[in-house]
Amino acid sequence: MATSHRCDHCRATIDTSSDAAMIVNVHRRVDDDEWGDSWFSDSAKDTFRFCSQPHLAAYMGRETLPPPVRGDDGDEGSVATVLGCLLVGLVVVALLVGAGYGFLALVTDVL
Repeated sequence: MATSHRCDHCRATIDTSSDAAMIVNVHRRVDDDEWGDSWFSDSAKDTFRFCSQPHLAAYMGRETLPPPVRGDDGDEGSVATVLGCLLVGLVVVALLVGAGYGFLALVTDVL
């Protein structure tokens, strides 16, 4: 099922194969060390879709940007993420101990 995107200015369906169609990202709260980068990992981002550049200009001239919302930084782990990593770590350690024990048992049986 194809996803249809609507122009934020005229609400018409955007022809995504057209050279006039565009997605505009506005990044705010960019970290100091990312100002020279082309990729911002630590910023609040607003995404807008337009069917043409004149609609982008009209929309940005008429509308104010919404207040910045901080995206998921990925730096801060939730309790579930920390517990999941701990559980995976314990399973890996148990597998390594079991493999070591099996190898030791195999060596003692052969000798």
